[in-house]
Amino acid sequence: LTPEGGRIIITNREPIFYYAPILPMILGLLCSNIISTLMRLKQPERVTVSIECVYQNTGIAMTSCLALFTGDDQSRGLAIA
Repeated sequence: LTPEGGRIIITNREPIFYYAPILPMILGLLCSNIISTLMRLKQPERVTVSIECVYQNTGIAMTSCLALFTGDDQSRGLAIA
């Protein structure tokens, strides 16, 4: 449920709806690992860089959707984030 009391609908959407949010995370994970490896970071540091690049930014996107949008726009933003 969204804070507005509506529901986030994620079914019966076009395929791009499901692939588009996942693609930046996969690319971010690959790029952060490649760059941190090329920079000769140790394994724990590589994991830290990957978490910072991918997972924490996803949480920031969801928080931004809650703060910036209301109503249907908020539901759509949360479904994507």
